[in-house]
Amino acid sequence: MCPQELLDSAKAIVDRCGGLPLAIVTLGGLLYSKHSVEEWCNILKSLNDLLNDNSLLKDRVTNILMFSFHDLPHYLKNCFLYCSAFPEDYLIKRKRIIRLWVAEGFVEERGERTMEEVAEEYLQKLILKNMLIVAETNEWGRLRACRMHDVVREVAISISKIQNFSRISDQKHFNINESLSFRLLRVLDLQSAIIEGKLDVVGDLFNLRFLSLRNSNVSVLPKSFKKLHNLQTLDLFSIRATELPSWVLKLPSLRHLLMGVPWRPTKISPGEIWVSKDLQTLSGIESNSEVVRQVGYFTQLRTFKIKGLRDSDGIGLCASIKNMRFLRHLFVEATEHAKGPLGLETLDPPPLLQKLLLGGRLQGLPRGLSSLANLRILRLISSKLSEDPLPFLKSLPNLVYLGLIRCL
Repeated sequence: MCPQELLDSAKAIVDRCGGLPLAIVTLGGLLYSKHSVEEWCNILKSLNDLLNDNSLLKDRVTNILMFSFHDLPHYLKNCFLYCSAFPEDYLIKRKRIIRLWVAEGFVEERGERTMEEVAEEYLQKLILKNMLIVAETNEWGRLRACRMHDVVREVAISISKIQNFSRISDQKHFNINESLSFRLLRVLDLQSAIIEGKLDVVGDLFNLRFLSLRNSNVSVLPKSFKKLHNLQTLDLFSIRATELPSWVLKLPSLRHLLMGVPWRPTKISPGEIWVSKDLQTLSGIESNSEVVRQVGYFTQLRTFKIKGLRDSDGIGLCASIKNMRFLRHLFVEATEHAKGPLGLETLDPPPLLQKLLLGGRLQGLPRGLSSLANLRILRLISSKLSEDPLPFLKSLPNLVYLGLIRCL
């Protein structure tokens, strides 16, 4: 319900939109954060100066979108323009765009919050302002992906050209040796690209923060990647390599490492001590006794996905997970060769945990499971429990999804 004192301004502002839905929702997003009569009157005055009754409908929408863009706070303008680099109607994954914004230096640190948490706040603000559209949500309604309206994208591209903010290339074949003349590059996103030439030269990009080789034809990581001391995100999901060198986990600034494919995790070759102390995401790693021991040093992890756990390593993994007090998502799956219970009964999950998947035989449910007030998603697969778990799980206050597959 519109407050009475704003009603006249609201009607006049809607009238300036010429009945165009996109113009109306865009201005609605702009007005969402304006609360005084003076602010609404100033916006109406600006619209009267900007538009006239003879304006073409397309020009009217464009002008309103431009007006809304210039009203954005400075820290949101670059984030908004950056989204126009994705193809039309492209589903922009929340985690991906957040990591890209952080890598590009668009995100300001605020207090004790991580830059990723601040970036998610930016994303929510752009959605509230109707500059981005919610496209997918997860099981409890959290944003999973968004997209940009095609008209909004056209306006963003035009602003980007005027400001020399970015340029867009549609080429799918990427030649490393012709294309890496930008020595100060912060982001190199080669997702689904057919890469030609040797990757060694990427190691010379000393300023690189984000490198994605996801779904590409890469089979080996060159040793020159050791020089990427500023790299924050390394996305190797679904590349051809099945084993990675241990020095990957020595990259000092690494925050997110994504590996493996849905049906196969990635091995880490034995060797050096891991020192990526700021690591927040470790996904798709294959378990072994060395991995189980060393992951305990990653105390900043928010997401940890490990596969191929042997029954002899379960107790050690529980001890390592106890150090991950910020953990939100935990996925543990046993190797198909595991003969006995995994020994996860001693697991004391961190209190902030929201998602938990345990795949493999369990002698009983983890002892700390019933105290997880933040747990929203729980999946138990092939656990072969001797007792019905439901009486034990009914105490979870925020559980919205429970998957029991071959549980008894």
